[in-house]
Amino acid sequence: MSTVVFKNAVLLVDGRDLSAEMHDLNLTYAAEMLDETSFGDTTRIKKGGLTTAQLSGTAFADFAALAPTLLYDLLGTDDKVVTIFHDGVTLGSNSGYAM
Repeated sequence: MSTVVFKNAVLLVDGRDLSAEMHDLNLTYAAEMLDETSFGDTTRIKKGGLTTAQLSGTAFADFAALAPTLLYDLLGTDDKVVTIFHDGVTLGSNSGYAM
């Protein structure tokens, strides 16, 4: 698994920029390993399955920006977009992750 160092990270949660509050941000992006072994095979064969993403981080509590309230309201929902850019937002580049 490769490592990308976030130097000028931008975190957008449901269209709101939370970059100023963040001081540590980690993204783990992987694929589930599925077994594709069948009769007649002499070795185990693995195949990539569904992709998984896990986001974690540490932030300063900025109650004026209501970031804690925003994140608390999003717990358990699956209809909001979270986007991460590791080195700022550059128009036309493919340097971000969205989930």
